Amino acid sequence: MKKVTKWHILVIGLIIFTLAGVFLWWGLSYVNTTFDKLLIVIATVLLVLLSSIFFVLFGISFGKTHNVFLYDKKTKKDILLENLTFERVCEFLNVYLGIVFHGNKCLIVTDAFNSDLLEDVPKEYHPLIQIRVLII
Repeated sequence: MKKVTKWHILVIGLIIFTLAGVFLWWGLSYVNTTFDKLLIVIATVLLVLLSSIFFVLFGISFGKTHNVFLYDKKTKKDILLENLTFERVCEFLNVYLGIVFHGNKCLIVTDAFNSDLLEDVPKEYHPLIQIRVLII
């Protein structure tokens, strides 16, 4: 199955918006009763709202950041989950925890037990430290 990209989201939004315009033109030109015209206008407004959701999703997709555990710095692309190996997980944990620990590039096991170092690290990162120590 092909991966849906942000440009697919834009195309879907444009198609729905165009469909809303055609639907409004058809409804106001060829429908005779006032009640039917009202229903056409309501349906058109709902289609425009639906297309605006796709436009917002398209706009938000430009600010997305990469998952640090699935991003390969060499190829500058995300790694598929099927290609994730134990060695890559260890490498990503080294880099990620090194950044957490005062911007260091690597983490040594003895550094993890340094009480001064652990006091500066927020509590939500402590499980990552325990996982890394267990992996080593």
